[in-house]
Amino acid sequence: MGGNKNACAIGELNQMIRYEVPGVRPREWQLDAMDAVLQGLDVIVIAGTGSGKSLVFQGLSFALPKGVVMVICPIKALMEYQVWPRLIYLANHRRVH
Repeated sequence: MGGNKNACAIGELNQMIRYEVPGVRPREWQLDAMDAVLQGLDVIVIAGTGSGKSLVFQGLSFALPKGVVMVICPIKALMEYQVWPRLIYLANHRRVH
C-alpha cells in the first residue's frame, strides 16, 4: 500500500470497514486509493461495473466523516452507449404476431 505516513490509519480504516460492513474485505487497490486520498492526493478510480468503486468513497466516510467526496458517474454515457442501442435493436427486430 501507499507510504508509511498513513499505514496505521489505513489499517484502522480496513478494520472499521470490516466491522461496519460485515462480510466486506477491501481489496488492495481500494485501500491504496483510500490511502492516497488520506494523504491529500487527488484520485481517479476507473474500474468496471460491480468492481467495488463505491467502497472507496463509502469507506472513506469512516475516516473523514466531515470530508467531501465528488463522484462522477457516467450514467448518461452508459445509457447512450449501452442501453439505447439495445432498445433500438429490439424496436427494429420485434416480432409481430
